Parts: sequence; structure tokens; C-alpha cells
Amino acid sequence: MKKLLASLLVLLLVIPTSVGYASYDVKNTYKGAKVVQIDSKGKKLVEREKHEKAELEVTSSMINSESATLEGKIHTKNKDIYDLQLDGELFVSRHSNNLAIGELTDKTGNFEVLYFGIDAREDKSKTLSFNNSMKSAKNLVKIYLLKKDTKDFYYFEIDKPSFLDGTYFEGNFELNNNKEAAFELENWYTKALEPIDFTVEEVIEEDNLSSDEFSILNTRRSTYTSRNYTATYTVLGEYVFERIQLRHYLAYDDAPASTLNTWTTKLSVTSKSTSSVIPDYNGNNSSMEVGRYGSATIRAKTSTYEGIDSMSWAASATKKQSTLQFNLGWKTDWSWSYGPVNYGGGYNKSQSYTSGNSRNFENYSSQGTRTAKNDYIAILDKVGQYYDATFQVGKFGGSGGSKTASVEFVYEVSCKNYYPYGGTYTVPLSASYTRR
Repeated sequence: MKKLLASLLVLLLVIPTSVGYASYDVKNTYKGAKVVQIDSKGKKLVEREKHEKAELEVTSSMINSESATLEGKIHTKNKDIYDLQLDGELFVSRHSNNLAIGELTDKTGNFEVLYFGIDAREDKSKTLSFNNSMKSAKNLVKIYLLKKDTKDFYYFEIDKPSFLDGTYFEGNFELNNNKEAAFELENWYTKALEPIDFTVEEVIEEDNLSSDEFSILNTRRSTYTSRNYTATYTVLGEYVFERIQLRHYLAYDDAPASTLNTWTTKLSVTSKSTSSVIPDYNGNNSSMEVGRYGSATIRAKTSTYEGIDSMSWAASATKKQSTLQFNLGWKTDWSWSYGPVNYGGGYNKSQSYTSGNSRNFENYSSQGTRTAKNDYIAILDKVGQYYDATFQVGKFGGSGGSKTASVEFVYEVSCKNYYPYGGTYTVPLSASYTRR
């Protein structure tokens, strides 16, 4: 009996206490490949005959339901040896509970981890190895690495490696409280490749208006336009299309002589998407965004004898710094009787703000503020985010009549990790109203 109790005690000491825990301290070597100095367009990824042999030697690992650690060395055809120490969290794919995605870093500093995945699905996505047997792999581990100093790309696609626990990663992962992996963790190409093309398309649509937009655009005079900006990548020999749709609008009123005309403007993200024949890359998101590499601007100008009495602004956006930043500019010396003003006249007044606010402008009997703008130093990278500005426009002399509300939206669109794809764009909107 004593011998039996002692044996049970030893067994309890060696059984892992964390569900799905896998820890190994043995040497395992796995075959992979190296792409020498990967090109920005991804053409070399499909030139498999030019890929050089590489091996991943795993000396220790620890994988559980929340994190993964993997240590070892990478051996190249030229007998170079690089240390590797991967560490980070695991998340669930947006496509399947049977696909775990890692957000790992290499603590040695040798590599950028582009992708780490553990795939237990029946129907697996396309592999770099172009090996059809991978489709039926029990637990297919994919590790894609980029050597930081040379831009050499290493990939290892391993069928049920021994460093995985044999029972936990059978599917239906309950990882990290089922937190979903970030877009760029699954769409790894955005961290290594550049688009091959960029297109802009005008969209005529009235769908997916928010309640406040619907109220503004359907109860007041308005004009608006939407644009699709699309970046095209080639990944594993297939096209991947990333898209962001932006709506620009201007709402306004007819105005009696004694009242101000309110111009309401807004630039908003109405949708994002990625589509490809490779299903793992599809989804309602993309790496496309506005304002990462420069500020965005909403600016307005008035007709003869019309002046901007005040301006207010706000944004729902991702901060570049600790707070949102706004740079207001206006020009105070335009003659009321002068013809159409232009934005190129410059701004002789300016003020910076760190929150949504409002500003009254200087207007005098003979001249005043007929053009003003706000720069938004913040990023639009999520559906529903926006920049907005409201201009209060009044009459300063003259006999009234037909006037023009003129605004412009100026901004850059880019893929998160690459600039200048696709560049800076100016979208003008204008409409006529009657000043009585």
C-alpha cells in the first residue's frame, strides 16, 4: 500500500495543473524554408524552387490556454544559426474556434514574428509549403518570421509537432477567454508586403446611415458622397483586396437675413472589408485607415457678403498621442464684397485644442472671416469613427439672394504599415441656398 501511495504522489507531481498545458525540454527539429530578401510585392513567395532549406530546432516550449513560449534555433543552408525565443498570448481566430492565433515576439531581437497559428480545422487554408497533405494535418502549426537585418523570410509549417500537447489542441479551443485575434495577426501580409495597386471609386448609396446621420440628411437640405478606397495585395499567388469606405456630407438650411445658416459637415468610416479566394483573409475589417501619416482637414468658404460667425468641431477617432489634437485656422481680412474666396489665401489666425470645442471668429463692418478650417490629428481606423465640423454662417451686408455653401475634406488614406499607399485626396462638396 505504501508503494502504491508513493507512486500516486509521484504521478500527481508530474501531471500539469493547467488545462491544455504543454511543456517540453527536448530537442526537436522541423523542416522549413527561407526566402532570401522577400520582395515587397510577394512574388518570391510563390517561386518555391528558389526557396532555400531551413530547419527549426525547438529546445523548449510551454503552451497553455492563454500563452505560448517556444525557444530554439534556426539553421540555414549556409550553416548560419540564429537564436529564437518566441513569447506571447494566444487568441481565437475570427473564422473558427479551431484556429488559435498568437501575438508573439522574439525576445532575442533577431526576428519579427509575422504569424503564429495552430490549426485544428478539417478544411485548412492555403499553405506556403504547397503540400496538399497539410490539408489533413491533425494540428498544423504555422510560423512565419522575418529576419530584421536582412528581410529574409522564414516559414515553418509543421504537422502535429511533438511540442504540442496531444489532447488540448484537438479543436474548439477555449483560449484566453475567447478573445478574438487582431486583424493584423491573421492577415500577416500587411506587416511584410506592400499593395500592388490602389484604386478609388465613387459610391452612390444611402444604406447604413446612423440614426443621427439619417435625421440630419433627411430633415435638412444636404449633399453627400461616398468613396471606396481599395488596396490590392498578392499573397501566396492570389489577390487580396482591402477596402475602406468613407462618407462625406454637408447639411445646410435656407437662411433669413436675421439668422445664421448652420453648415454641418462630417467625414466618417462607413465600412471596412477584406476579400480573397483565401478564406482566412476575408472579413469585415482591413488595414486601411485615414490620418496615420498626416492630419486630415475640413475647411469651408463663403460667398460674397457671407461670413463664418463661429465654428465647432469634434471627433471619434484613435489618438496619435495621449489626447486628440485639433489645429484651428481662419483668415480675418477678407472683404465682404470680394468675389469667391480661395483656400490658398492662407490663414492669419490659428489655435490648437485637445478636445472638441467651439470658436467665435472676428467679423467687422468692412471685412471678416470667410474661410476657416480644422486639422484633425487623429486616426480613423474603425467603422463608425468620424471627424466633424459645424460652421455658423451669417449675412454681413449685401442684398441676399443665392449663396453657395462650399466645403472640402482633405485627408490621406494609407495601409497601416505603408505610406504613401494610397495618397492624399481632396473631396469638395457645395450647394446653393437662399439668403433672404
